Amino acid sequence: QRLDDVRRLLHERTEAAARTRHLTREASRLQQQHKNLETGIEATEQEQLAKKKRGSVLYASLYTIAGVFFIAGDVIMSREIVANALKLPGTVEPWVFAIGLAMLAILVKPAYDRLVEERYWNGRTGWFTATISVCATGALATLWILGAFRSTAFVSNTKMQRLTTELLQTQDPARIAEIEAQVGMLQQSLIESPLGYWAFVLSGVLFALAGAVCLGIGFRHIRDAYHVRWSLHRTHRELTQERQGMAGRLAEIREELGDLDVAQETASHSLDALPPLDELLKRRSELRDREQTLLDKIARASCDRLDAIYRRSHAQGRAGLQPADNAPDGSAGFGGDGSPDVSVPRAPSPSPDEHAAGSSRPS
Repeated sequence: QRLDDVRRLLHERTEAAARTRHLTREASRLQQQHKNLETGIEATEQEQLAKKKRGSVLYASLYTIAGVFFIAGDVIMSREIVANALKLPGTVEPWVFAIGLAMLAILVKPAYDRLVEERYWNGRTGWFTATISVCATGALATLWILGAFRSTAFVSNTKMQRLTTELLQTQDPARIAEIEAQVGMLQQSLIESPLGYWAFVLSGVLFALAGAVCLGIGFRHIRDAYHVRWSLHRTHRELTQERQGMAGRLAEIREELGDLDVAQETASHSLDALPPLDELLKRRSELRDREQTLLDKIARASCDRLDAIYRRSHAQGRAGLQPADNAPDGSAGFGGDGSPDVSVPRAPSPSPDEHAAGSSRPS
């Protein structure tokens, strides 16, 4: 029983040690992965912090809407002025021409993105400063020219309204012709005004350029906002969830390692209270040898007894004597010459096991 207990305890301790080594390797691997996750999460947080100002949803909305309105204004201006000036027939053709002319802003946008916007976000602001300065200067010039043209147009319209009122009140044909000539001159001067010419030219150029710049800035903020607020946020969330799961698994492994340590210590204490395995094996071998010796002695004794019984029975048969236990009133038997029978008393019949043991011995 002790040998079985020792073997069982040794087997449990060996299994616990093997499981401990396996869990230790797994814990080491998980700790390395946990460290890599920490590094990835830290890098993601730093990238989010670095791009926090680049992904402004407000700037993205503002500049994108402004770019769309600039292009829409260019379309309307091209439809109402250029298409009519070119006398394009039909209703579809003027719109197609106006939209195509306004799409020049889309053609300018890639050049702005590669030459100006990309360099600005990389820290080289020279091109961006120059471009914004030119756009600001053009916008101010356009606003000044449009303001001057608006003032001239307002004065001309006021004069034409006064002359129109006077025309309705006069009956003199000469005065009517004079008034009509003055109205025509005012309209012609308004049409041929250099302020109107430059206002139209600068508006067309500025609308296309401003549309390209606003769309470039707006789309860049949209892309960065998507990258920072969705892509990086999703990556950060996935890494955080994976880190939490890995931390839970590490806690389970540490708890199981603690249980295995307790099991190994318990098995070691139990083994210390029992004799060593080698001693028990040696003792078992000695006991088995002793048992075999005793079995051999028993077998030899059984064979000797059976041999003695056989010899006695054979001698009695030859002498014609009856067995001693068949003599009347229990007296000892006598030999053929009248001497007492000194043969060994008849032993009891061997049991079937003894008889089998004796018959297995070689004669």
